[in-house]
Amino acid sequence: MQTTPLSEVRAPVRQALQAWLQQVAQGNGGLLFLSGERGAGRTALMREMTALAPQMGLLPAEGWCRGEQVEPVWMPVAHLLEQIAQAFPDDPAVQPLNEQVEQWLRTPHSRFLPVQMVRTLRTIARKQPLLLCLDDFHRASEPLIRMLESWLFGVRYEPIGILLTLATPVENPALYALMRRSQEQSVGQEVVIPPLSESETAALVRDWCPALREASEFVHTLWKRTGGNLLFTVEILRAIAIDKNLRAGTADWEGWIPAGLRVLVQRSAQELSTRDRTLLQWLSCFEGGVPFRELESEPGLLTELTGVKARQAARSAENLTRTGWLEERTGFLWWRHPLVREVLYEAIPGRQRAQMHRQIAELLESPAYADLPEEQKWFHWMRAEPDALVLERLWAAHHQARYRSPARFRLQLLDACLQAATQQGAMEKRLALLAERPHLLFCLPDGLLRALEASQEALAAIAAHPEYDPQRNLWVQVHCARAGQLAQLGRAQEAESELQSLLQAGGWSAAQQSMLELSLAYVLACQGKLHAALALHRAVWTRMRPEREWQLRWIGTLRYTLRLALACGDAELADAVLEQMEQLAESAQNLPAWKELWHLMQGEKALHEGRGAEVLYHVRALRALEASVEAGSAVYELAFFSLLYRDAAEALHFADQALRLTRQAVGFEREGEWLYYRALALIEMERFQEAEAALTESRRLAQKMGNGFLLARCLLTQAQMALLLHQSESAGPILEQARPLAEVNAIPELQVEYARLRSMDEATQTNWQDALEAAEQAVRLAERWGHALFLGLSLLQRAQVERAMGAGDSALQDEERAESLLTEYGKPLGLRHVKKPVPDAPAFSTAGWELEVRLLGQISVRFHHRQMAPAQWVSPRTRALFAHLVLARGRPVHADTLCESHFPHLPLERARVNLQTTVSAVRRSLRAAFGNPVGDWIHHESGLYRWAPPHGWVADAFEFERIAQEALALNELDAREARLHDALRLYQGDLCPEFSEEDWCQPDAQRLRTLYLECLLMLGQIASVKEQHHEVIEYCERALQLDPCDEASVRLLMRAYHALGRRADVQYVYTRCQKALAEILETPPAEPTRQLYESLLHS
Repeated sequence: MQTTPLSEVRAPVRQALQAWLQQVAQGNGGLLFLSGERGAGRTALMREMTALAPQMGLLPAEGWCRGEQVEPVWMPVAHLLEQIAQAFPDDPAVQPLNEQVEQWLRTPHSRFLPVQMVRTLRTIARKQPLLLCLDDFHRASEPLIRMLESWLFGVRYEPIGILLTLATPVENPALYALMRRSQEQSVGQEVVIPPLSESETAALVRDWCPALREASEFVHTLWKRTGGNLLFTVEILRAIAIDKNLRAGTADWEGWIPAGLRVLVQRSAQELSTRDRTLLQWLSCFEGGVPFRELESEPGLLTELTGVKARQAARSAENLTRTGWLEERTGFLWWRHPLVREVLYEAIPGRQRAQMHRQIAELLESPAYADLPEEQKWFHWMRAEPDALVLERLWAAHHQARYRSPARFRLQLLDACLQAATQQGAMEKRLALLAERPHLLFCLPDGLLRALEASQEALAAIAAHPEYDPQRNLWVQVHCARAGQLAQLGRAQEAESELQSLLQAGGWSAAQQSMLELSLAYVLACQGKLHAALALHRAVWTRMRPEREWQLRWIGTLRYTLRLALACGDAELADAVLEQMEQLAESAQNLPAWKELWHLMQGEKALHEGRGAEVLYHVRALRALEASVEAGSAVYELAFFSLLYRDAAEALHFADQALRLTRQAVGFEREGEWLYYRALALIEMERFQEAEAALTESRRLAQKMGNGFLLARCLLTQAQMALLLHQSESAGPILEQARPLAEVNAIPELQVEYARLRSMDEATQTNWQDALEAAEQAVRLAERWGHALFLGLSLLQRAQVERAMGAGDSALQDEERAESLLTEYGKPLGLRHVKKPVPDAPAFSTAGWELEVRLLGQISVRFHHRQMAPAQWVSPRTRALFAHLVLARGRPVHADTLCESHFPHLPLERARVNLQTTVSAVRRSLRAAFGNPVGDWIHHESGLYRWAPPHGWVADAFEFERIAQEALALNELDAREARLHDALRLYQGDLCPEFSEEDWCQPDAQRLRTLYLECLLMLGQIASVKEQHHEVIEYCERALQLDPCDEASVRLLMRAYHALGRRADVQYVYTRCQKALAEILETPPAEPTRQLYESLLHS
């Protein structure tokens, strides 16, 4: 089998090592510490370098360190000296080396390592450069370390490279001192081997297991399990390659560990002391962090478990941390490698493991551990041997977890409780658990198929023991869960027919009737029948609103009621549902699952109404909850729409994640919906061909599901894409296909979008009156519906038609209102394509303008020849807010957007108060500098702030951008050069440098910096054409100071140095670029850069 070369998965490390070897070959020697955790591949990389050394003219010699207890302290050095002597058999210069080795052999217990030996090595190295390699140097003796420390000045500026591999963390103080001192004296450097990245793991999988090359979930799981450890990864892949069942993916590899890896870990554990090994056994019973509270005099959990004194337990934990088994974070001990924990845990006999978990669970119930998460305590009861007490604890935990724990953990808890109930013969509990299991599986992204099997199992068990379900509550519960599963699998009509039959049969209690109707509503929604689904939700909500216990049990259904009310334009019901959610949440005691639901509902309402800052606040809160609540499709959806028009690439990332999860579950409705969302993100990125493919696949699934709503959405989006691409001949027929679907479903989104796109289509054919009527219809429908995004897009379309018809005033009003709505979502493609351009301003100068604002470099304001002093700003935040409003170029900015941008750490209400205070401070600062009237330069109306001084004003950032773009568009070389110099004179620094990393400033700052770099590169290219090589160097160095990874500047700079005959500088520039790319982007130089470097080096 051809295995992936190490160089392919360690490219940045290998390049750094090669660059160091090149320096050694040129006479700039020193020490290189190649460090990494055990199993990172240090030895393999060292041997690769020894094989490469002769190609660079180096003589390699390698040895290893086994430790002072195993070998004499001189043995590693003797191996090196013997190899060097063999390479020069007849050279008298090596005689001192032979004599030293013979002396050691005569006195094997000698601890003397002569310092002056470096002189002989220098003499030999001047004949042929040397590469001395010592593996496992973390085991080196102190005399050897001291000898190398004394060699530091001896190898500097000599062609002697000493490559030392060592395992981290570094335990030896003497070795740590050597590393620090060598780096301080610029003789040594450290290259750290990082864990494998997920892409590197995928490269290994592709080579070892071709059958799994497309199994992205396998790659991700393998990478997470091994922690990116190369040894663990290769051992697992080697075993999978041998086992045909594992290789074909027909066996369960996720919980499987190869025998060779088990032996390796267990052998390492056997080398520990008995006390340390016992402690590891106990710690292996914990998943995640272990509460570590051992003090010198106060016993804690580890003391009580192991039965040793507190001081001894603390020292054992410290030793295991120092040797890399564990790591300590925030008062908890964590396993450095989860795979190691699995091996040690599985080596404990099953009965003993259960007893240990029981002991841990009982200890954690003491008041000393009252602040630990309940899930950590429940985990150990789940692993204990089932008996009556264990069942009691797990049953209580199961009910508590319903409102607080993630679905996956709840499922594990339910399964443990189910096993205990089965063993104890508690049939009533067993049936209740079996009935709940399908719903929990359905809540998991990857549990749909198992949920259907669980439903069949539960129905069979209930049918076998009807006496335990006399009211048929469990039977109804399982049938409802099964209907949702069938709908996701493309069998919605079958599910609808079954539920309709049950409802028509009648005789159900209010709770049972409500469950059946809500399940039917879900099935109908999967077919796009939103109005029918909303009618059922409204009936259930009205009927069950007084039933507090029922509402608490099925609280999640309120979110579906809210979503349907918003989609169908029932604002009254949406507000009432949110109000009820607030009331119910008062009894939730701040539980994570309730927090998630509350943030989801509030975020969806804010998204509907166009309150962008609130949406971002709720998304951030949901992301923060991911540690305690597993992120599901709903969280991804809100995050997706919060980013769609702000950062489409990141939104696409969320869509791909959600698609990966839904495809695991084989949920057709979810997959079709996420394919549609993926297409929206691709359209915003103007990747229209990929968007068309995603829409086509989404349409196919919509037709398979019979989902008319999703099908209409896809058709309308395809029509919009055709209009954006000026393909009006294909847009019309697509709109005709969508028209009956929009009319039949009568959903506001479809009606608004059909009218808006029809207006766009009529406008392309210059049927202006028809286009205006359609746009006005879209605006009326959107205002009645209340969705801010669609209203903004409709207003924007009406404004374009009005402007074309000569109604400039009306168009301006619509444009301003549209922009105020749409900027809450970001910058939609429609806004970017059709918004009116900002009028060009005259060239920036100190004359001709009453008001000048400088944002490049230091923020400053000049009015009527009076300069505002920096000290006159009340605070840095006042400068930031002022700059934000100026950068809007007179466009209104919503107050909530300013709150989100400048006070993201505060709740919205407090942020609004801070905003008002800061705006007052800005006005006060301006008044202090220029007098009272200037305080009115910042306008506020209807929650919108706008920079609107009644004077002619100019900003250097806008002028720089205008002049630079104008210069780059010029064809005549001298004119372009002169105009570029004009632009560069304006760029006195980055845009608002003290705030350039904040979200409101970063896009503009990055854009202007990129434009500045483009100007520098263009001036460099002009100078290169004129053979003004020193000017080329100046421009390129200025560019590389800002962006050391700019390879275009690197190539131009290397050519300039080569033209001046400065070959060493060519090499230095390439090495610097190589290092910057490895450190910043973790990538090697591009092929054109490498080829140019090699051609210049050999020419």
